[in-house]
Amino acid sequence: VIVADDEQYNITLFRNYLSKIEAEVVSAAGGDEAFEKWLASQTGSRIDVVISDIDMPKCDGKALCKRVRDYEARMRINKCVIMMISGNDNESVIKDLLNKEGEYRADLFLKKPISYEDLLFYFAKNFA
Repeated sequence: VIVADDEQYNITLFRNYLSKIEAEVVSAAGGDEAFEKWLASQTGSRIDVVISDIDMPKCDGKALCKRVRDYEARMRINKCVIMMISGNDNESVIKDLLNKEGEYRADLFLKKPISYEDLLFYFAKNFA
């Protein structure tokens, strides 16, 4: 699992949550760093879940999502799971992010603050 967020508090929170289910966590302070780490994992122990904040400076979560999906399509590899997180729950932004035919094609949106129970429910539902 890679967690991309410009707030260290959120990275620490996800690391604590995910350690309870024994998930290995790689952190990134922004979209560019997250993409580079995700890309590097494609030749080794593949990162199969990306959790990203939407609003980050430089390369935001939407740009990260688009770069990952474009690479997957270009290389014809299996899609990873992309979970977008934000304190902003603008309905049109969320709809755009989750549109399977759209530009970003994220799998899930969770509104901050995110509880351990919400995250556990998602992982149990999708990875059990």
